[in-house]
Amino acid sequence: MTGFALAYTYTKEPRFLEVSRKAAEVFLQNLPADFVPYWDFTFNDHIPDIRDSSAASIFTCGLLELAQYADNAEAARDRAAARTIVRSLYDHYFLHDPDRAGVLTDAIYHRDTGATCVIWGDYFFYETLLRLLGGDKCFW
Repeated sequence: MTGFALAYTYTKEPRFLEVSRKAAEVFLQNLPADFVPYWDFTFNDHIPDIRDSSAASIFTCGLLELAQYADNAEAARDRAAARTIVRSLYDHYFLHDPDRAGVLTDAIYHRDTGATCVIWGDYFFYETLLRLLGGDKCFW
């Protein structure tokens, strides 16, 4: 979803925007109660498994990118969803320990290794925070 939103930003090709919006809707419809997805959409709160905080942080950043091209109501909904997801990431997955490597726990690099911290999840978490604080296009 984020990749297609960015592809639209740089190409203005309408099909990228359409695919990004559809992917965002699927993602939002499949979020569990705490708004941080499981590593695969085949899992849910009734059939739980490992979470993926990195997917949530990448999604929120893309959702804010997508909001730039939406009407006012849809953009407000996108921004509210991004804030809700980021709040959950902070409340439940943020490591408040400066001696730990990484910022967000419960990210997936490979299913067999389980949940860990990953640099891309941390990057997009901070990118989202900067965007929510008023940055337009922070690093890309």
